[in-house]
Amino acid sequence: MTGPVEGSIERGRAPHAPGPESAPELRVGWRLLAVLAGIVGSIALRSLPTLGALLVCLIVFALGLRLDLRALARRAVPVLPVVASMILVHGWANPANIHWIGWFGVEGLTYGTITALRLLCFLTVANIFLLTTPTSEVVRWTRERNRDLGLMVSMAFTVMPILSEQMAVTLEAQQVRGMPVGPGLATKFRAYTQVLIPVVVKALTRAEQMSLLLLARGYERPTPPAGEVLPDCRGASVDARGFGFAYRGADAWSLMGVDLTAPAGEMTGVVGGSGSGKSTLLACLAGDPPETPSGFVRGDVLIGGSPYSPERAFAAITLQNPGVHLFETPLAEVGFSCECRGMRRDEAEAAARSALTAAGVGEFADRALRTLSGGERQRVALASALATAPAALMLDEPLEQLDEAGAAEMLAQLRAFARSGRAVVVATRSRELAAVCDACVGLRGGKVVDAASALVTVAPAERPRVMPGAVALALDGVGFRYPQGGGVDDLAMSVRAGETLALLGRNGAGKSTALRLCVGLLTPQSGTVTLLGEAPAALGAAEVSRRAALLFQDPDDQIFNPRVDDEIGWALKVRGVATDERVARVVAVMRELGLESCSATHPHELSRATRQLVALASALVTEPAVLFLDEPTTALDAESVALALAAVERRRLAGTAVVVVTHDPGIASGWADRIVRIEGGRVLRD
Repeated sequence: MTGPVEGSIERGRAPHAPGPESAPELRVGWRLLAVLAGIVGSIALRSLPTLGALLVCLIVFALGLRLDLRALARRAVPVLPVVASMILVHGWANPANIHWIGWFGVEGLTYGTITALRLLCFLTVANIFLLTTPTSEVVRWTRERNRDLGLMVSMAFTVMPILSEQMAVTLEAQQVRGMPVGPGLATKFRAYTQVLIPVVVKALTRAEQMSLLLLARGYERPTPPAGEVLPDCRGASVDARGFGFAYRGADAWSLMGVDLTAPAGEMTGVVGGSGSGKSTLLACLAGDPPETPSGFVRGDVLIGGSPYSPERAFAAITLQNPGVHLFETPLAEVGFSCECRGMRRDEAEAAARSALTAAGVGEFADRALRTLSGGERQRVALASALATAPAALMLDEPLEQLDEAGAAEMLAQLRAFARSGRAVVVATRSRELAAVCDACVGLRGGKVVDAASALVTVAPAERPRVMPGAVALALDGVGFRYPQGGGVDDLAMSVRAGETLALLGRNGAGKSTALRLCVGLLTPQSGTVTLLGEAPAALGAAEVSRRAALLFQDPDDQIFNPRVDDEIGWALKVRGVATDERVARVVAVMRELGLESCSATHPHELSRATRQLVALASALVTEPAVLFLDEPTTALDAESVALALAAVERRRLAGTAVVVVTHDPGIASGWADRIVRIEGGRVLRD
């Protein structure tokens, strides 16, 4: 059935004349011109005094704009190792060197310093622009002028803040694994140097996901005449006919001969285990153009009977990882979807606030997205997708990071959305979510199979009990509050050796904050934390890493080595474990979790589920006395969950104390010795 054409317009609203909204656009244009002038100046100037004067002028200019120089410095920190290395490499290896100071030539040091100052000037100009101009404003301005060029400019400016964010979380994760990150300048320099290239790789990987998200929020939708809004699209089915997809450079097709029909007005499930091709299929169904540079396609994907074009009925998508977002705040994230429909900025803001309230995160509209919990960000992602008023909605594991109440609310919202005449396609490995879909299609190895056979059930193993040992971890009256809100108050709990404690609670209750306090990433503002009898802050990162290990909620926050075996064994290498012992322990844990076949693979070439197992392996290989797991079964199918839990159980039986944060009541009730429920940052029940 052919659905409504995307280009049709709601009529009856008075066009708005250019007014105050023109001013920000002009300001963006002038700011971009200033960036260009700064780049030209940093290239044209050729002497140390003039480049130094330009850098000073830029800093004075930033002060004149009343910018926080500390924020400007924080954005520059990730590239300082590159700047320093430019100077040293030119000083050591420049063929023009004639006069020497030790190992370094004067001419090379001079040339390297000039190059480094040019880079610093360019970065300072760009960061002043970013600090004075919201990313959403840049995307809006460039989209209205030239969409192809604007897409490249938009991605450049949206990725730059990610570099700083990824640097911070990666350093934090490596600190837990024993890498010293301070306080001395030399120590900090070594730490930044070690993680810089991996962080750039992660940012580029994230950029590819963000480009899909930008299109799925309506970047390429036709712009309606002033004062008119693209309407809701209904009645369009989604069809895949003999569809196949292969990533460039891959040895095999990720999808082959997929036939699927998702009727309007129904929820269609795409079910399968980890790595079956569900996420790839959803990205293709959402309208990734056939000429995409990421791979090759066969067959057709039709929405409302039409092949891909910006004018056809629109499809939106939410990604499996809700940590991938475009803008700084939920309000900007959802507002962009509204503006792509043609709403004025004030209308878009009002609609965005309404959508966030409906999603249960209205109170966080102006908070930084990076400070929200995984479940809260999942709600924002759904609100952003629904705000596009799509004909079809693709959802990749939409309930994965939600608590029970939040999952029920979102499921009701999705069913109502489908019943309003839209096609909803849900990718999941959850039998519970598949059961509420109107129809399901199974995927295994990129091919369509019977849905019932696509989901594997693993019978729970017998769980032997052991007598708990001494107290391994204790929190007594612990309080910590973030400046932007959230945290814990008067938190009290303990766990003994050989015992598993499950932390449950609603999204944003303070569970992940509690884990960060336990390993010393945060220092309590009140109360005490003791890890094997001592405060983590007093022990230092190296000693904490010998006693405890933490699996982060997002495996990409901690993975940074170019090979799986290097990643798993990295904490042992930092600790100084002999090579033979390190290799033996890495091989053993890879065999335990079924990772032997990908030992030499780059982690970012693996599925999210496999990366989750790699991150878990890197925690287990250290054989910690206390093991902290933040949502360890996220992205894992039943077989992988069984492998992961069995590996953790073996450590518990050997005397390891385990603290696990989870939203899965089955894991909590069937796998934990005790359950602690946290609400509003306090222990509600133990």
